[in-house]
Amino acid sequence: MEEALISVIIPVYNTEMYLRECLETVRCQTYSNLEILIVDDGSTDGSARICKEYCDKDPRFHLIRKKNQGLGEARNTGIDHASGEYYCFVDSDDYLHPRYVERLFHNLKKYNADISMCGWLEVYEGGHTEGRVLDDAEVWGRNEMIRALCTSGPENKSVYAVLSWNKLIKAEIFRGLRFRRGFHEDEFIVTDFVLRSQRFVCTHSELYYYRQRAESIMGKTNSHNLAHLSALDAVRRRLRAFRGREYREVYPEIVRSYFENATIQYLLLKDRKNKWKLTAKVYPQFILVFIRYFYKLDRGRIRRYVRFLMSPDRYREIYWE
Repeated sequence: MEEALISVIIPVYNTEMYLRECLETVRCQTYSNLEILIVDDGSTDGSARICKEYCDKDPRFHLIRKKNQGLGEARNTGIDHASGEYYCFVDSDDYLHPRYVERLFHNLKKYNADISMCGWLEVYEGGHTEGRVLDDAEVWGRNEMIRALCTSGPENKSVYAVLSWNKLIKAEIFRGLRFRRGFHEDEFIVTDFVLRSQRFVCTHSELYYYRQRAESIMGKTNSHNLAHLSALDAVRRRLRAFRGREYREVYPEIVRSYFENATIQYLLLKDRKNKWKLTAKVYPQFILVFIRYFYKLDRGRIRRYVRFLMSPDRYREIYWE
């Protein structure tokens, strides 16, 4: 007998083309004790009709309609209506491995964790690949989770740590928490997840299918939108949130992660049209953080970030190419 009700929160906005696949993979989960909350965020296409179709044929589905306010507010609305002991979030243009919920819940209970995480596959138009289900698990304490958030490069674990849609989370962690509006809402709320949790478990099993669309918030259409710089605000928040003595061991890694994120965001966002506006937004804060946390950096990192300030193009040649 399944021992817990799990609330699956699915914000929907104009994803008619992909929505049926998403909802069907949620409906067919091997773990069946689900409360499936579909939040229609003011869709203007046929999404609402598809949502109602699933509500009519499966009593676990519940449709909540609201005016369009964005992904973060749609998730908040789902949380307000959720009654499960655990929450997970699914974006309506993505879809799930049949064992997604089962495996996350199994690991969470087995390792007595507060948050259970998994890997995913990026899916491109017209493609479909079956994800691997592995017999693996890494158990992290709070410092290990912070360290995962701060990694970059080939061994990057921050992609596991920072997202909301690859996780099963105890409902009690969300008491009083809200997602922000705008881009990179996950980057902000993950700090609260970490502060309110003690134990995390991660499997590299590819259980979530993350669809790549040009018109999505994170797609090519928005690739040079300076609103992406909000991710740097989230990283600066970590500099404040984890300042205590208990985080002394990992704090230099948090500092380095700010500079790595700042340089990466700058180089990814820059084009001919926004170069000077981007520089005006990034450089003053970068310099202030550099001065404040200079003593946390080794000589190699100091030279590296001074080189970025002097010539981002030269920095790209040296460290990227």
